[in-house]
Amino acid sequence: MKKLMMAAVVAMLGIAANAAACSWEVDTVYSFVGPTAVSSSTATDYLTYFVNADAYSVSKATTAISGGDLTFLSDTTKAWAGDTLDDGYASGTAGVGVWGASETVNGYLVILNSDDIDNATYAYISSVESGTTSALGGNAQISFGDLDGSASGANWTAVPEPTSGLLLVVGGALLALRRRRLA
Repeated sequence: MKKLMMAAVVAMLGIAANAAACSWEVDTVYSFVGPTAVSSSTATDYLTYFVNADAYSVSKATTAISGGDLTFLSDTTKAWAGDTLDDGYASGTAGVGVWGASETVNGYLVILNSDDIDNATYAYISSVESGTTSALGGNAQISFGDLDGSASGANWTAVPEPTSGLLLVVGGALLALRRRRLA
């Protein structure tokens, strides 16, 4: 039984050792067209995300972002946060254990115009780039090069849900009535 358990542990370690990830980088971000012009000097402290194009397509991302829905960026089966842009440069590692040896990784970047996901109002979406993990399970390397207008964008305005606003007003009114009765 001990030999069987040891064999299982060795097999699991072998499988874990072949799990790969994707290391990515973007060299310079400049010339985005949007509500605010972005250059390598102004693209600082913007949040960057690598998105697995096979798990979440660019068209799905564009539709979600246009509607103000950024929840897919928090789903670690689809997207992984990278560095914030520093003078137009960012890098990161995505999907540790998602890809195996000799697999093609297809991904794109989503760059938000804020260092806080809740304050972002515009997202830049790059084209899809590919890389291949090594036969021994080493990381795929993807360089997005210079993003200079090849990326599309989506703008949205945060609008509070009417039901939430109504609940806040009713709750505030009930608290005011309760204080008045206690006084």
